[in-house]
Amino acid sequence: MLSLATSQRGRWVVVLMASLVTSLVVGQARAQDPDRPGDRDQDTEVAGPLAPVPELPSELTPPPRLEVLYAQRLGQAGRHAEEAEQLEALWRELGDPRLLYHAAMARSRAGQHMLALQQLTRMVEQLGPMSDVLRAFLDAKIAGEQAQLVSVRVLLREQIGGASQAVTPGPDARVTVEAAGVPAMPIAATTLLRLDPGAWTVRALVPGYLPIASPQRAEAGPGEAVWVVLLAREPAPQVAAPRPRSAAPPRFVKDRKLVIGVTAAMGVAFYTGVGFAVGGANIESRATKKDKAALMDAGVAEGATPDAAQLAAVEAAYPTATLHRELRRAATFQTAGAAVMMTGLGAVFGILPSLFQSKRRAAYIELGVGGVALVGGAVWMHDYLRRDQARLGPSDPEHRVHESGIGHRLGASMLTGLGIGMTLGSGLLLLTDHLSRRKPLSARIAPYGGQGQAGLLVRGVF
Repeated sequence: MLSLATSQRGRWVVVLMASLVTSLVVGQARAQDPDRPGDRDQDTEVAGPLAPVPELPSELTPPPRLEVLYAQRLGQAGRHAEEAEQLEALWRELGDPRLLYHAAMARSRAGQHMLALQQLTRMVEQLGPMSDVLRAFLDAKIAGEQAQLVSVRVLLREQIGGASQAVTPGPDARVTVEAAGVPAMPIAATTLLRLDPGAWTVRALVPGYLPIASPQRAEAGPGEAVWVVLLAREPAPQVAAPRPRSAAPPRFVKDRKLVIGVTAAMGVAFYTGVGFAVGGANIESRATKKDKAALMDAGVAEGATPDAAQLAAVEAAYPTATLHRELRRAATFQTAGAAVMMTGLGAVFGILPSLFQSKRRAAYIELGVGGVALVGGAVWMHDYLRRDQARLGPSDPEHRVHESGIGHRLGASMLTGLGIGMTLGSGLLLLTDHLSRRKPLSARIAPYGGQGQAGLLVRGVF
């Protein structure tokens, strides 16, 4: 019993496999000839009379694959473009030239005769040597597809004045034609094309000209159609004139860094000047004490004029040359201290327009006032130094001086320091304001090339 059951189950497996093979063979046989419209318009299970058609050469029978059967189903549903794509994908996988023939027939039924002709040509190249029957069959198919195409020639021209002139694209140019369902195909200008009737688009990218997409239409009929694509030159690059800079605002903008920096410098100058002044006062105080001590030791009463003997005693105790040298040294330190202190104060005065956001002319006014003060102080200082040399220069005891004098020295040093500070402060304010308003310089160089043109394009702000 077990042997009988096993034998019966084996017969059923054989029957099922035979049925599957028969289904595939029948499907292939019904799809072999693309000129049998009855097979594409009705399901394979529907039987009916068929018109007599030429027999498909056996060399073109498609391979027994499920993908082929699926492609046939797509064709039966009228989806011929998808049928062709399915067969082309299988050809790229297997490299079987028979698939190219059936893909070409699917393209033909989809109205894409140009692609069908390409597939037939590719299949003939891949097949190589073939029988006379197969050659005649394929030549007839190729001739049939060629009869469906339109001869077209594309010409590139440009409009110059009232006439058009031919344009010869260089090696960098790219000209393509495309249509719905047909990818862009590069072409050479003036080459004769064989295209399907219908709407097409010619795209041209030619150096020196603007890109263009020109819609065209291929009409069925004898003869040769000419598509003229008019190109427009790219405008020559123009170096734009720099825009006029806007007038500077009449008022200063508060510059905190400048204010803080000058104020800090003023503090340093002030305390440095105080140090010089105190040092000079100490030197003069020591010299004056020594001088008074010498006068007292010589018996000279306070405010009295010493006689010759007393002068000799004083000169021996504290020489006049030493006293005058110490007084001149003290005067120099005190003059420098006053000038340095007033320089810091004048610098603060010079930047006040920025602090109060005054008009720009305020800084120029301060610059002028500072210059006048500097010149006046310099003249006064020169007169003081001349007088000081006359007083403290001699070393004769008869011309002994007991103090350096403060009147002209203080006035000249303060005026000179104030002039220096105001000139520096206002000048620094104007300089920083100018630099902050100035636009940074920039330049860029790029190569330029066009139809018969070459050079460098310089752009910049100067």
